[in-house]
Amino acid sequence: IWGDPEITGKSAASDLLAKKKSLPVLIARQRTAENQLENYFGGGELASAEISRVLDLLDQTGARSAAEAEAQKYLDRALLALDETGLDNPAVLRLSELAHSAVERVK
Repeated sequence: IWGDPEITGKSAASDLLAKKKSLPVLIARQRTAENQLENYFGGGELASAEISRVLDLLDQTGARSAAEAEAQKYLDRALLALDETGLDNPAVLRLSELAHSAVERVK
């Protein structure tokens, strides 16, 4: 939702346009009054003004920071689990890189 298109390879609004129920959207849905977001995700295609309103709701609810904190928590757990294997090989390095790329959204 907030990623740089040059890094992620897709439009920052593409998930909202596709009406994906991503973690930030789900968090915002829990933190807003009933139907505040449902109005945007229930109908047809979203206009740019509606995308802006959804982004405002995501910001107002703290959905971005909450989703980033959740992602970091799981990244930390994954890296700890890899470290606890005691293995030092290319597979562990590749899994670590994969975990970082999933959270940091690099191409």
